Order: sequence, then C-alpha cells, then structure tokens
Amino acid sequence: METPHPDLVDALAGLWGRFTAAGGAAGFSPTDPVDQLRAAAAALVEDARNETAYLITIDQQSVPVGLAVLASGPQAHR
Repeated sequence: METPHPDLVDALAGLWGRFTAAGGAAGFSPTDPVDQLRAAAAALVEDARNETAYLITIDQQSVPVGLAVLASGPQAHR
C-alpha cells in the first residue's frame, strides 16, 4: 500500500472501539483510551505501507465493518 486513505487510522480505531464495546475480542478492553487504539491502527497501517502486512477492510457505506490482516513474523502477534 503506497498511500493509505487519510482517514484509515481513525476508521480502524473506530472499528476496534465499536467492536470491543459490543463485547468482541479485538485485543483491547472497553476502557482503553482511544489514543491506544489509534497507535495500534497507525502501526498496522505503517506495516501495510511497508508491505510487511497486508490489510483488507470490509466497508459498508464507506464505514469499515470488518478487517483482515495477513502478516508473518514477529509483527503478526501484535
């Protein structure tokens, strides 16, 4: 990914926040600050930009509702 969408980090952080608040297990707790989610999303987007991970988003009306990450090596267990 050379140039990610400018809103991708915020969109992923929002997706993880909504998913966690609904009881899903995304690696965060409902009390984690949004900055923590944004930092994790920014790291993932950077991995995709560097092609050390591949990122697939599933959108509904331009809002991410799903995510798949393909990665290998140490960054795969973030």
